[in-house]
Amino acid sequence: MISLSNAKAPTFCSEVRAMLLFNRGHFTRIYPDFSRKSWSSYNFDPIPYWFTGCQLVALNFQMPDRPMHINAGRFAANGGCGYVLMPNYIRSFSANMSNIDIKAVILKLRVLAVRNLRTNQSKSISKVQVKTTIVSRQKLTGNQTYSTIIHGPCGIWDSKQSSKNPDQLHAHYRLQSDDGDVDLLYFEVLTDNEEFCGQSAIPLSSLRSGIRSVQLYDKFNEYLDMSALLVDFIFKAGILFFNIF
Repeated sequence: MISLSNAKAPTFCSEVRAMLLFNRGHFTRIYPDFSRKSWSSYNFDPIPYWFTGCQLVALNFQMPDRPMHINAGRFAANGGCGYVLMPNYIRSFSANMSNIDIKAVILKLRVLAVRNLRTNQSKSISKVQVKTTIVSRQKLTGNQTYSTIIHGPCGIWDSKQSSKNPDQLHAHYRLQSDDGDVDLLYFEVLTDNEEFCGQSAIPLSSLRSGIRSVQLYDKFNEYLDMSALLVDFIFKAGILFFNIF
């Protein structure tokens, strides 16, 4: 077993082939770099380390930030039991392989409604925005903001934003992922004043087509009672060949 700080780990994990081979026979732990002065101010992105087969990626649980939300979403796939099976392309990787088959995903979604939203200040909410992002090992892609008018504790999608173009009234927004086994879909719900209302991170591998209820959580990943989004998903998957050299 080896332990690497997140300050040194990117140098090693940039060599994807070498790290995949190394992690076939070794246990790698990535931990926060506590030597930096602002070690308690943020977390690092765990996805690049999951992609290279690192078995344990430790985060600072005191920080209620996006990496912690992504980490909670990843392990929600098995009910939060603490272990998630690696993708098949990592488990089956061998020294004579030059490419790996990755499941690419095209996702179309539309936020239909929200339920039981509230803020820390318990103020009345007149309008919220739902930000949806595919979080990947390379970058944040497909950032799309939905504007929703709220009437009391519940609200429906603001169809007025498409009133000038009726063809967009029931349109789905298209997002794309190059790795459906590792990437996640991240929802963040904010008021029109950018005040936090809730969040949810879902592994793309756990998504299914259809109208689904998306449970919302607070900044510390605690369950928000009766708070949810109603989202219509259209989910398609294919195969993408990734050159690891």
